[in-house]
Amino acid sequence: MLWLAPIVLLLAASSTCNAGMNGRKMLEDYFPPAYSTGHVADSSTVDLQSAEEYTVLASSRVTNTPTLNKRASTTAAAIAQEDLADAYNNASSRVENVVNIDVVNIGGLTFTPGLYKSTDSFEVSSGTLYLRGNGVYIFQMEKMFTMSTGLQIILQDDARASDIFWVVGTSATFEASTVAAGTFMAHQSISVKTGASITGRLLALNAAVTMQSNTVVYPTSDSRRRQLGEESYAERSPYSTGTSTVGGRIGVSPGSEITGETDIKYFAEPTPNERASTDDAATAKVDVTTAFNDAASRVEKVVNIDVVNIGGLTFTPGLYKSTGALEVSSGTLYLRGNGVFIFQMEETFTVSTGLKMVLEDGAQARNVFWKVGSAALFQVGSEVVGTFMAHTAIDALTGASIEGRLFSLNVAVNLQANDVAYPSLPKA
Repeated sequence: MLWLAPIVLLLAASSTCNAGMNGRKMLEDYFPPAYSTGHVADSSTVDLQSAEEYTVLASSRVTNTPTLNKRASTTAAAIAQEDLADAYNNASSRVENVVNIDVVNIGGLTFTPGLYKSTDSFEVSSGTLYLRGNGVYIFQMEKMFTMSTGLQIILQDDARASDIFWVVGTSATFEASTVAAGTFMAHQSISVKTGASITGRLLALNAAVTMQSNTVVYPTSDSRRRQLGEESYAERSPYSTGTSTVGGRIGVSPGSEITGETDIKYFAEPTPNERASTDDAATAKVDVTTAFNDAASRVEKVVNIDVVNIGGLTFTPGLYKSTGALEVSSGTLYLRGNGVFIFQMEETFTVSTGLKMVLEDGAQARNVFWKVGSAALFQVGSEVVGTFMAHTAIDALTGASIEGRLFSLNVAVNLQANDVAYPSLPKA
């Protein structure tokens, strides 16, 4: 069997968000009648019952994802390089059901799992590239791969960085502040400019990988090493788990698995701050399901949102709905005012690398609720607030911080060196 080399270049760096007050827009600019004072419902809170004590609750499992955090030995690196060459040849030789792409710029397009080929180069030079759906993606190109400054690759509907493979015939370049995902196997060099971040791997067969203040995160996966195109795995190198810190209780029901539990720490407040018993987690799971259905069924004075990116906007308390996905992909999201915020979306919720939510004028994380129709993803270094109730998985990548709760109804909550702080209670 040919195994993909278990190498990831990981360099922690601080992530900055340049969104400022000058770029902010009140949401009234988009929907003047609905968002003016007095038109939005003063929604009642969502009753979490026993789940109130939890910050992390999942159906199948909670994972604290392993990351490689050491330089490999010369021998191990040589073996990995041989494995990389095998994986590169494997991926580049595939032809069954291949889809030929006759454009160079794939920015602004959406791809589903499959095998794609270009006899030229690929670039993301305008617009966001979306990869949608759970499955394996392989992109073959005979020449180079380039991402232009500030552009992103966004994963939707359970697409995972661990399932994405880029077979680059020459060199790959990521310009400043780009956000990419997948295993990039380049025949020649890989150059990563200042502030670019990659969830995946940077693997150069015959030249150098050059980085400038970047973040490269090991791709989230149910296995530590994945055979290209298959689900089995084996472990060859030592890994350590990234430490995550949570507030309150953590639980799993009906599953019982918490991977990396020994590297999960607890904030001192509030108490109890521990793993819940099987019975308590089961009770909380029932209560979360009730709360999810409550939040999903509300319709009074709902305000429909017809944009996907809500970054750069300001919301006041009320009930908001999207029939698609919501994302914070540019700018800071502001929540302003003391009251209950409920966001309903039928598809995914994503916060891009380094972006954040800010509470203003008495807004409290404990009063913010996100009902997510499928999966939620918090990219590297993002900062979010509220109770996130997702129908499927919740993934928090390295350094993402949450003031609130992460509740997955039917799948897993996957942590990667995160802080999940219990939402602040009102001051006496």
